[in-house]
Amino acid sequence: MRHLWSKPRHGSATRSFHLVIGLILQSFLCVVLPVAPLRLAAQTTSIIQGTVTDQQDLAVGGAVVTLSSAMSPSDIQMVTGPTGSYRIPGLLAGTYNFRVAKPGFADQVYHGLTVTVNRSLTLDVVLAISTVKSKLRFLATRLYSKPPSPRQGPPSCRDKSSRCRLMGGTIST
Repeated sequence: MRHLWSKPRHGSATRSFHLVIGLILQSFLCVVLPVAPLRLAAQTTSIIQGTVTDQQDLAVGGAVVTLSSAMSPSDIQMVTGPTGSYRIPGLLAGTYNFRVAKPGFADQVYHGLTVTVNRSLTLDVVLAISTVKSKLRFLATRLYSKPPSPRQGPPSCRDKSSRCRLMGGTIST
């Protein structure tokens, strides 16, 4: 019994047939094998992408986008580009927490964001301007006509009868 891959015994027609079959098989393997892993990756991972803007629809560049999941030991972080765009590829299907933060803006957080297999999820985020928290540094000393006695301790500016001069310190608002 002779197989197709065995060496032909007689005739150039059989030899040509084997050469053609060999070339077709090699061509098929050269095209299919390199592409197969790419197709496999595209079928098992997903993408979250979008744009971060402010309330006036202006791009917010430099915002930090954080994606966390119970499935992953570390968070995925990236910074939006000058156009406010971001793209996080290669995500496995699952549930994620999504946060966008930038100083001067209120953080935007989404909990329980579901990502399914082979999807491109577009999530455009609008950041609101946050309230500004400031610190004022001062040092208050009491002006007095005579130095305090050692029993009285250091002067205090808490009572309303004292006249105080501001020279530095910290107040948080």
